[in-house]
Amino acid sequence: YDCLELTDEDVLSVYSLLPSNQIEEFNLSISADCVEAMTITGYFEGLKELELSASDATGISGFTNLDSITEGRMRLTIPNMSELPNFESLVHIEDDFRLAVNNQLEWQLENLNGLNALQTIGGDLRIGFGGGIGGEFFTSLSGLEGLISVGGAVRLARLEALSDASALNNLVSAEELIFEDLEALRSPPEMSSLISCQEIRMDETGLTILPDFPSLTTLNGD
Repeated sequence: YDCLELTDEDVLSVYSLLPSNQIEEFNLSISADCVEAMTITGYFEGLKELELSASDATGISGFTNLDSITEGRMRLTIPNMSELPNFESLVHIEDDFRLAVNNQLEWQLENLNGLNALQTIGGDLRIGFGGGIGGEFFTSLSGLEGLISVGGAVRLARLEALSDASALNNLVSAEELIFEDLEALRSPPEMSSLISCQEIRMDETGLTILPDFPSLTTLNGD
């Protein structure tokens, strides 16, 4: 397949569409908003892009061998899950990684455990954006401790419960670091490893002090 797109009608048979042996990279788009549990079988280490929308799902499995998104973005819309699917081998996303935790779907997600192997994102890391304030259960970025490089912006926005961003302490480089509308965030991440960042913006947060950024060499921002 070059592109495999699945909807509610056929997602229950997804296991039969992916062969058991290793296959070439393809775009995978799943829209299954009436499915409560999903298991994807088949051995694939790389996908060109991953779009997964499953608003009723409480369990999704089958991504443990995936080690990279090689061309596009990874976007997950899984509001009924308190934990991410296990992406235990995923180390790289070529473009953006997006989670609209603050949208009107009343997300149950608590943290980002499941992405513990992730090291590099070529585009933006966006958690919460657009829409109103939300994400009442999303308290921590735990799971991103291995992240060292983001080619675009790290943008955390409109997250009402986020109080712990310390998982970003190992981040070495990002084009922008943007914290917006994070009133529960009162303790800043140390950010002691950050060397390269063109702009830092923190607006409407609960922070009373800012990170020291002791290793940062260049900065344009406020």
